[in-house]
Amino acid sequence: MIESKVRSLQYIFEFPQITDLFDVSERQGQGTFASVLAVKSKQDPDESKYYALKMIIPTVDVRRIENEIRILRRLGGKHNVIQMHTAMRIRDHVFILMPFIDYIPFTDYYLTADEKEIRRYMRALLSALAHVHKYKVIHRDVKPTNFLMDQKTKQFFLVDFGLAHSEEESSYTHKRDSMDSKNSLFAYTCNSKIDNKSTFKGASIKSSQQISSNLTQSLGQGGCVCGSRLTVCRGCRHLPRAPTVRRGGTLGFRPPEVMMRHIEQTTAVDIWAVGIIFISFLSGRYPFIKVDDDLDVLHAFTHLIGYERMQMGARSIGRRLLLDPRPPPMEASDSPVVWLKTR
Repeated sequence: MIESKVRSLQYIFEFPQITDLFDVSERQGQGTFASVLAVKSKQDPDESKYYALKMIIPTVDVRRIENEIRILRRLGGKHNVIQMHTAMRIRDHVFILMPFIDYIPFTDYYLTADEKEIRRYMRALLSALAHVHKYKVIHRDVKPTNFLMDQKTKQFFLVDFGLAHSEEESSYTHKRDSMDSKNSLFAYTCNSKIDNKSTFKGASIKSSQQISSNLTQSLGQGGCVCGSRLTVCRGCRHLPRAPTVRRGGTLGFRPPEVMMRHIEQTTAVDIWAVGIIFISFLSGRYPFIKVDDDLDVLHAFTHLIGYERMQMGARSIGRRLLLDPRPPPMEASDSPVVWLKTR
């Protein structure tokens, strides 16, 4: 109930502490954990100057909010990272004031961007992440909608540090069930160890033999057609899967070590997402892989780069990748090289 109220523009008028300071113009964005409003300061003589006011949903863990504010303060709004002007807590709601960015949607320019513009975009993004990673911080949700280009100045800004955390403060608790590890995959949950100083006053999967048996029963005579496209076929979607576990990041931009719930995750998590954005530019596909869950993403990349290479990657982090049937290698006519030539 409270989440739907926060998503309403009228809800902000229940906070006179905000409306006494700002004229609220419109809602600029809506995410899973917050709404962003365009506001004007009543005390600023420049009546044309807007600010972005992020209103965080009160059900979000206060430690996560504290972490976001601490990280924004440390980064200082430099090197294409969004600046935090101030933050305030009113009742159980937290507001963060930032510069307003009248941005160009990624979908409006990724197909028409030339080599020079793509190079400029990628350089700015890598510069922002170099600054973030210098402080041992993982952004964890790098994607085009979190790296905005201002329409007037053409300056870039890395935004939304709601999922960010420090490498040093983060750890993962490993949980296994009682099944034989040889016949099971993994189930991990994330426990972020953050100090309490406030800024404000597996599930296992059945054995491969069982999976094969279920696959045959589920698909019937039609058989699996996963290998013919970059997605999991309808029959395979109905097979039993491990329960969904919340992980940081956005579907399609999470790297294999996150999807496979590897214990040790580093700033390389962000660099994988940069690569996905780069592929979207080069291939003219956005989202590059449009899927429903992490299993579909793993299947798509196995189809793209090969089962053996994906197995090697899984083994390097102590995991096993089981796909039955194995997706066939891509035909030459379907290769990414052809996509780049026809972009």
